Amino acid sequence: MNDKEKIKETLRMIDDLERYADSLNVGTKMLKKSLQKIRDMLNS
Repeated sequence: MNDKEKIKETLRMIDDLERYADSLNVGTKMLKKSLQKIRDMLNS
């Protein structure tokens, strides 16, 4: 996965998270897990 694809995928994940947070009031644990996943993806 090149950098551009990585950024696109990451932004999509962030959009999803925002949607989940709005609709479900996602718990902190879930949010942290997802953010860690995004961080790992960007670091790879």
